[in-house]
Amino acid sequence: MSIDPRRLTHNESEIPLATKGYRLCWCSCAALVLLRVAVGWHFLYEGLNKIESHRQGVKRFSAEGYLANSSGPFRDRFRSLLDDPDGLNRLEPAEIVGGWEKTLTELEHRYGLTPEQVDSVRAKIRDLQLAKENYFSSPETRGKINAYRDGLQKVAEDEQGEPAFVREHAGARRKELAKLRDELLGPVIAWDKELRDHVRSTLSQDQLTRDSEQRPGGIAGRLNLPFKLEWPERRIDQINLMTMCGLTVSGGLLVIGLFSRLSALWAAGFLALIYLANPAPPLGTANPADPGHYMYVNKELLECLAALVLAAIPTGRWLGLDALIRGLITRRLSAKLFGTPDDAIVKS
Repeated sequence: MSIDPRRLTHNESEIPLATKGYRLCWCSCAALVLLRVAVGWHFLYEGLNKIESHRQGVKRFSAEGYLANSSGPFRDRFRSLLDDPDGLNRLEPAEIVGGWEKTLTELEHRYGLTPEQVDSVRAKIRDLQLAKENYFSSPETRGKINAYRDGLQKVAEDEQGEPAFVREHAGARRKELAKLRDELLGPVIAWDKELRDHVRSTLSQDQLTRDSEQRPGGIAGRLNLPFKLEWPERRIDQINLMTMCGLTVSGGLLVIGLFSRLSALWAAGFLALIYLANPAPPLGTANPADPGHYMYVNKELLECLAALVLAAIPTGRWLGLDALIRGLITRRLSAKLFGTPDDAIVKS
């Protein structure tokens, strides 16, 4: 038994497989719809998980690490999206103290801290400064920082070198340096968290209530989002916001079959950027943590091609809200052009 795709739409020219006698059987249609739902669910869950990480505040999602560790021919372009891709500024003691002062100003404005609370926070900053001085004065830490700086310089030179295996080795070495960077920045990140936790421990119930009243309203408030739906100042925050909202919205639309082709096209574009940031070998460097083995084609590229297939086929009109919307629009246009929907069917 087969289903003629031309019966699934009023405009057979919009169905690529409806020409030259091609047919799609019901199992082919069902498989394509299931593919759309599967890709949509993957995007939806990824987006919701990243949003939830900001609500919990333990390990917030950020694309910074992925962009900083990008490889391949477009590596420099993706890394240029970050203000400090190698983390060198965050390893400067003066920059760390300046960041704490900005945090104090931010939280003072957010919670309306009293002078006593501000003094308590400044005392905490002084304690953290002692910990910072002990950390950066350690010969072991200084040695690791110097090794990290020298390694970055050597990798930058090798990435422009010849033959090709020198560049491949440089890419693998950069990933090793990324682990050293995370190790060196670990205490710095922990100090920032400790400072914020100290501020929250001094808050009164009135200040907590004031903060809850100032949470984002409108759509963000109704959805209980842990961030405001406004354009951030920092570029990495802009990327994070677009990623979280884009994944969630496009995934949800694919699942319910609403604007399915446009959503699939957006998904394909997003996956293409993910692939270009870290392409499969030999275009990029292999990820040691990935259990698979790839050459040119990896999971991101496969899902990107699947999304392109979905963008070319109107699966939302077979099973989804696109069919309902198209039916309503078609009936209204037919009524205007031909008088009644029944007359339109006869005349067509």
